[in-house]
Amino acid sequence: MPIIKDKPWYQSKTIWGALFTILFAVLLNFGVDITANPELTDSILQVAMILSGAFGAYGLRDAIGKWREDLKSN
Repeated sequence: MPIIKDKPWYQSKTIWGALFTILFAVLLNFGVDITANPELTDSILQVAMILSGAFGAYGLRDAIGKWREDLKSN
């Protein structure tokens, strides 16, 4: 895929979204307690997972759009 070759992996919104989604899923699985209230911690981690997943999906869609623009310009 040519988009991956254009920039380092750490500049990819999709990669960061995926990494944070995995991190939050692991934290939620191990029951990490960020606050004194376990229900609040679960809610925070679930919202963080949703947002990071959305960020990853946005990054993927953005990459596909750029790839299509490159195809049209060639």
